[in-house]
Amino acid sequence: MNKYFLIIIGLILIGTISFILIQNSQRSSALDNICSSNHVQDPELMKSVDFIYEKFKSMGFNFTDVRGCVNIQYQDLKSKGGPFAKFRLAEGLIYLEVDSNLKGKNNSLISAFLVHEIIHVIQFMDNKLDSRYPQCIDNEVEAFFHQIYFISTYTQDQANEALYLNTDAESQILKSVYSTLEISKKACSGSNGSEYNQCINKNLKDNLRSKILSMENYQKQCKL
Repeated sequence: MNKYFLIIIGLILIGTISFILIQNSQRSSALDNICSSNHVQDPELMKSVDFIYEKFKSMGFNFTDVRGCVNIQYQDLKSKGGPFAKFRLAEGLIYLEVDSNLKGKNNSLISAFLVHEIIHVIQFMDNKLDSRYPQCIDNEVEAFFHQIYFISTYTQDQANEALYLNTDAESQILKSVYSTLEISKKACSGSNGSEYNQCINKNLKDNLRSKILSMENYQKQCKL
């Protein structure tokens, strides 16, 4: 009895491992196709993407480099009720779109919105992007977390330019989540050194999670 049981378990394990290897192979092939395809990349927007990666590096983040794997162009997003920047997958390719109203603006302003979508592209490339709860919320927490820290390196004038660019729902959300950084700093004021940084990061992510979960658009997006 034990012998047959072990054989069955062994066959199940072999089948599971084979399935995982096939899935990984298919995904690797799909990513190779994404990154080896010809891409349409607006030169101005690519400067902003380069600016994002340079700042990531200076902040000590070592993210997957997706610059050779994306199509990036200006599109008419805001007039159709869309965001300032958008990431989407279509026909097996990655598209980053930035609202045409930002055309000709400075790198810091464009990057303040584009950085959030870059994080989502990185999540996709690293096989972490998921539209299901709770991973969907985790993805948004990570994207806002890095967007907030990114904007926090700006001068106050640069930060305000991004935070007060518009009065629509998207801008209200960005201002709201950005305010959680100061809340987290105050909550961790009794800590020092690495403990202080760890406290801020945890507090910030907890505050972001709570705020995102309370937002109707993310409740719909993550199918809560």
